[in-house]
Amino acid sequence: MSQEPSPEAVSQFVERFASVMANSGVPSMSARVMGRMLVSPTGTMTASELAETLQISQPAVSGAVRQLIQVAFISRERLPGSRKDHYRIRDDVFASILERRNNALGEWESSTRGRRRPLRPRDAGRAPPPGSLRLLRLHQRRPQPADQELAIPAPRNLKQPSANRRGGMV
Repeated sequence: MSQEPSPEAVSQFVERFASVMANSGVPSMSARVMGRMLVSPTGTMTASELAETLQISQPAVSGAVRQLIQVAFISRERLPGSRKDHYRIRDDVFASILERRNNALGEWESSTRGRRRPLRPRDAGRAPPPGSLRLLRLHQRRPQPADQELAIPAPRNLKQPSANRRGGMV
């Protein structure tokens, strides 16, 4: 028989989850709402339940919910006999997040392909920003079996940057 987590444990999870999501670019209030919905025992929550459990205002919940619906992370439902909207995290939300990330990286890759000179003259001879080559290599790696289940296409290989005559990256 499983025991319900304590309110403190739920709060700690929500804040840790929100911190990770916020570091990935998700607005912090939306990340908190999403984290709280993940641990909902029923799988759905109303705006008033979210406001009460997160100790935030109704307008803050409304803005966060609107943003999460726009990016298709959650859906709005009406339960039979209820006049309130109930929000549910979509079953494919994490696959959707990974697909969006891969699409963004693919767009970034294609926008930089074939670029021979820097966009700004003051950047001539400078190395790429720290971590950018590592990010491209991560994007290039072959999908693991879990990725294949999500039907995420493998990215095309990129040419490795070469040094120009002055020692900078091209």
